[in-house]
Amino acid sequence: SVLRPDTALVTLMYANNEIGTVQNLAALGSVTSAHKIPFHTDAVQAAGWLDLRVGSLGVDALSLAGHKIGAPKGIGLAWLRGRIPVEPL
Repeated sequence: SVLRPDTALVTLMYANNEIGTVQNLAALGSVTSAHKIPFHTDAVQAAGWLDLRVGSLGVDALSLAGHKIGAPKGIGLAWLRGRIPVEPL
């Protein structure tokens, strides 16, 4: 397994914009959940094409870059499940 006792976060690109690879986030999320490791996905390339309902994706955090989906540059989205601690900067 690539998960080690000191693994603090797993992060994956949901869909690759160059070669079209789509990750099975729900399956991967069940593994990270079993190990109590937070799971993040960069979902910007999936927006408009794939399901982004976080309840079915199995992720603890999801991020999008607004300029990739028609918003002005500098705008983004970070969705965090309640158990993910966040410290404001």
